[in-house]
Amino acid sequence: MTAIRAVAWVLALLLPVGATGLGAAPHSGRGTPAASSCEIEGEGSLSTNPEASFDLEAEHEPGRNEPEGELSYRDTRVGLRFRSSRIASLVVRGTRGTVRGMGQVDGADIEFTIEVEDRTPDQRPDRFQIQLSSGYAAAGDVSKGGVEIECEEEGEEGEEGLSAEHRAGRDGLLRQLGRDFRHLADRDNLLVLAGGGAASLAVRNNDRGITNAFESSPALDLFLEPGAVGGGGLVQVGGAVATYVVGRATRNGEVRALGYHLIRAQIVSGVLTQGLKLAAGRTRPDGSNRLSFPSGHSSASFATATVLQRFYGWKVGLPAYVFAVYVAGSRLQENKHFPSDVLFGAALGIVGGRSVTVGRGRARVALVPLAVPDGGFGVALVGGWR
Repeated sequence: MTAIRAVAWVLALLLPVGATGLGAAPHSGRGTPAASSCEIEGEGSLSTNPEASFDLEAEHEPGRNEPEGELSYRDTRVGLRFRSSRIASLVVRGTRGTVRGMGQVDGADIEFTIEVEDRTPDQRPDRFQIQLSSGYAAAGDVSKGGVEIECEEEGEEGEEGLSAEHRAGRDGLLRQLGRDFRHLADRDNLLVLAGGGAASLAVRNNDRGITNAFESSPALDLFLEPGAVGGGGLVQVGGAVATYVVGRATRNGEVRALGYHLIRAQIVSGVLTQGLKLAAGRTRPDGSNRLSFPSGHSSASFATATVLQRFYGWKVGLPAYVFAVYVAGSRLQENKHFPSDVLFGAALGIVGGRSVTVGRGRARVALVPLAVPDGGFGVALVGGWR
């Protein structure tokens, strides 16, 4: 829990205005202010028309004449396929954003206007609306996805030496974390948790034998030794914070967003893991304490891997997941965990990473922990998920 409190303290000092758009001061005018950097991302379908889906990325940074990004929109009910060719303007006012630009439908140039709302956890789902100059229009709540608005701008110093920018960012973080925890109950996350729970129960009778086999192997001792460090809080949480700081320092919006999502994933998975450790009170294989179930190293590593996969696809995600499995194996070899601990820890990490990246990622497969006959265990790719 100390690591989680430390992350929250660091974020309170570092986070800019509305890193998620939820605590941002309003922006006005056509386009983002010169001193502001704003990004709108979203993906999903419309509650009013399940056959209508969108994928939106738009970003404006100081010094650019126009925003950058792309909109893809499809409505199979009417045979409409639209893709933008230019983003002309991006305006953010609090939790609402408007994007305008040009695109084509069947070779004809079409203007478009998108309006989105990044709603707070106590409100209804996010909102999406599209208007084309051809006369087509659609609007509805976002299902099977979501919208995220992230902004930062220079703030003036507040009364207590902490800038208004940072205070607003802190409030926005708390709201965003509330939203992240709400997404834990999404159907796909519940399926991952169910799979991890079933795998953990299935392998439980063989826990001691598998752990003893790992612990007694000199070859595995040499091979898996670095995993205990790589999956620890210094690397996982510290790496997430460092990524965010580097993104801020270099004004790289993508790196900053990655770091922000990694931090939130560590907080969500860490809260779940530490809470279950205290509730379960399972004794470690080496008898050192009663914090064996679930594995924190596994949950942290799989949370990081999931965020990386959602940002960059399987070309980055697959090596990250391989490393997470390596970390999980090291916990068995160190005699700190049983297989059932690392399996459910992996499930917690996966849902933690997925909960903070709603609306990101186009992959149609996901990882789920599983047990196999004769006491084995591992992970499986399952298709059909976003």
